[in-house]
Amino acid sequence: MKLPSRLVIPAFLLVVSLIPSAVLAQGGRGGGNGGGSGAPPMRQNTPFEDFVESLRLDLDAQVPKVEALMVAGAKETAPLVNELFQVRQQILNADLTNNTAEKTPALQAYVAGATRMAAAEAATFAQVYALLKQNQQSRAPGAFNQMAGFFFPPANPGAAGRGASGGALGRLDILTNLFTLTGDQKKEIRGWLDDTHKAAAPARKGLVDTRAALAKVIQSGGDQAAIDAAAAAYAVHVATMTDAEMTVLSAIIKRLTPEQRGNQRALSTAFALMRGFFVNDRRWDSVPDGRAY
Repeated sequence: MKLPSRLVIPAFLLVVSLIPSAVLAQGGRGGGNGGGSGAPPMRQNTPFEDFVESLRLDLDAQVPKVEALMVAGAKETAPLVNELFQVRQQILNADLTNNTAEKTPALQAYVAGATRMAAAEAATFAQVYALLKQNQQSRAPGAFNQMAGFFFPPANPGAAGRGASGGALGRLDILTNLFTLTGDQKKEIRGWLDDTHKAAAPARKGLVDTRAALAKVIQSGGDQAAIDAAAAAYAVHVATMTDAEMTVLSAIIKRLTPEQRGNQRALSTAFALMRGFFVNDRRWDSVPDGRAY
């Protein structure tokens, strides 16, 4: 069983979802409902707003420049994003057909692409770092970690609906809604996801450690060779995590009925949703927020 090529995310010009400085200045998270005070409802920070807050950037002097750097980085890496999504599908298709001969080179290609992406993130962040004041530079490693995945489009699970209380859904509920999973399917899939999350612990640690090492290279003004080496070390763990995601997604797809597998929109959404599924150290069944690797 092999998924059709139309599952691949189409090429597009990716622009990071950024919040204008004026909105940031008014308070990134928005106000509460205020008991009818007219204040806007609470909302979650965007990744960029968290990035700005983490570095304590000056809203007038620094944020517009950083915003421009992020948009430029997103445009530059847009073809690479699409390439990586296509390789992810190659990995998935190899799992679906139990084709090791196809999977090995696909994983190697993903390491190469992830290396280029990490190097591109590092190049953008090096420009951001050059804008920082001395008292902001100590915050750089944490901010660079938050920047992971900035140039990828977030999964859009909106089509899966919302919970009975109107709140955002967790990942398993999204999958359940997408495919109308039965109780038995949901129970079996939950077990697979639990097991995969536990097994992914070394990859999670590897992502954290190697990204921190890459941040140190940037802070120390390392040359391109040092950045490329650190990016390559990080990319190995990115590919390992990707392998785990596609392996369990393959198992999920195989567990579906033919009618469920025929829902191409659900398959495409699930495919995008899997990226970053297991990066949270504490739990996998959380509300997707666009943060990954």
